[in-house]
Amino acid sequence: MAIELSSRAHLARAKEHAAASDPHRLLYAALELRLSIEARLHDYAERAGEFIRIPDNVWQIKELRKRVSSVFSASEKPLSLRLVNKKDKKKVEIFYVPVSTHVQKIGQRLGDYLHSASLAKLSKPAQFDAFCELVKDGIMEMEFVHTGILRGPPLQRGDGSITLSLEMGHQPEADALVSAVGDEALIEMRVVVTEKTPNGIKIRPA
Repeated sequence: MAIELSSRAHLARAKEHAAASDPHRLLYAALELRLSIEARLHDYAERAGEFIRIPDNVWQIKELRKRVSSVFSASEKPLSLRLVNKKDKKKVEIFYVPVSTHVQKIGQRLGDYLHSASLAKLSKPAQFDAFCELVKDGIMEMEFVHTGILRGPPLQRGDGSITLSLEMGHQPEADALVSAVGDEALIEMRVVVTEKTPNGIKIRPA
């Protein structure tokens, strides 16, 4: 049986472990959450790899984010991409949500806990409570990251053409519109910087 290793799958397992009543499973939640962050950065790095070379053996979260940011810019803000099918005027909005500095630091702190010597600190109630909050915060942040299906912002190739890369199967209306390109439908794009709010993403006036 193959193990599902996508960022979304790691996050789903992190949530399952974190929701269990057994406190020991929080360690597995932390591991899966760390892997979710790392895997998402690898998704973005694979996309950025069309423009720069990123070695496959780079795994440190800070280094991955640095390399991705060199192509995607270091913006902490999500991007909204509004697509319009010029044939039937159907519209869809999709997002690119970067792995922020805050998420990067959560991933690094989780990594610090995943060693035997560090785990001894969790025997103290205050330290364990802080660990619980770290995992909870990380899960919430990664759920937000996964509201985006773009694997990076629109990028311009050397010939002037614009290229997009998105995850299929997570936003049906976007799948339908992108599939329509094969039927010679013309797509119009508009990119808008957005703001993160406690309730999700807020579109700034264009």
